[in-house]
Amino acid sequence: MAERLDASGRVESRSVLTSTTTTRWSPRNSSAALPIVKYSSVDEAIEMANALEVGLGASVWSSDKDKALEVAAKIQAGTVWINKHGAVDPRVPFGGAKQSGYGLEFGVEGLKHLGQPHVISY
Repeated sequence: MAERLDASGRVESRSVLTSTTTTRWSPRNSSAALPIVKYSSVDEAIEMANALEVGLGASVWSSDKDKALEVAAKIQAGTVWINKHGAVDPRVPFGGAKQSGYGLEFGVEGLKHLGQPHVISY
């Protein structure tokens, strides 16, 4: 899908952003965007991802499962998908890291964040 940016530089609809640099793409996008960013080394890719002030979700794409798991563990995001992106399962907690929202939803941990204990002691 071609990217469409409005006057303020926000993505107007769900988009895959290609030929993107971290200076051109901004997490302030108002809709779903999956940036494809060029990098020279895996360490550089991890550094670029972790330099963002947001961390709702990220994805690692690789044919090497062990390497993908190793990279995913180093990324500062609420959810890191491997060889997919945006697959949310209501049985698994979902929430962001850094400035990506607050709390959790889904799963037992998500339910705990929605509840508020009300204790009455006699």
